[in-house]
Amino acid sequence: MLSKTHASVGVAAALLIRPPATIPMLGAAIAVSAISGTISDIDERHSKVKKSFDKLIGLLFILTLAVTIMDYCLDIKIIDLLFLNDNVAQSLCAVLMFALICFYGGGQSHRGFMHSFACCFMLTAIIALLFPSVCIYFCTAFISHIALDILNKKGEQLFWPLKWRACFGVCSSDGAMNSILLAFGLTVALYAICTCPAIQNILPNELLAIF
Repeated sequence: MLSKTHASVGVAAALLIRPPATIPMLGAAIAVSAISGTISDIDERHSKVKKSFDKLIGLLFILTLAVTIMDYCLDIKIIDLLFLNDNVAQSLCAVLMFALICFYGGGQSHRGFMHSFACCFMLTAIIALLFPSVCIYFCTAFISHIALDILNKKGEQLFWPLKWRACFGVCSSDGAMNSILLAFGLTVALYAICTCPAIQNILPNELLAIF
């Protein structure tokens, strides 16, 4: 399926699994699940997700290089200060691991490693370490991506590193089924947003009666 469909279904599934109780958590849940719902497609060479990821990696590389040069030339010991704090050092290592896993997955065949349960487990574990409150949204949206793509004609390497691929072969990724699932995902996502506690707590009684 296409990225918009994966994002909408990912958000819908995640919000239904655990409806957010606060507005900040609702915003975080939507952002995390939209990203997680599409991140698997960084293994598609010409996808927008792949291009965005490459730009992000480039920015991180430039930032890291700039900090390293400043640290060396000006002797301001930024790196030392970062790693003196155990929490900061742990977070930086987790971010680096996340980026490395995605970088590796982006170089593999389409619907290979990035569409596997192993990748889902590894990335979710890192998110749980960094942001435990949103890991359920990340995991749910990631799995929704796998579930949608298994309907397509090209198989997924679900049990990577095993070479076996699974697919139902009932539709193409950009056909009528994609449009139907996109509309369904947007509808359910909107319903999930409107009925979650975060929104219900701020709606006037007149509007609450509608939902």
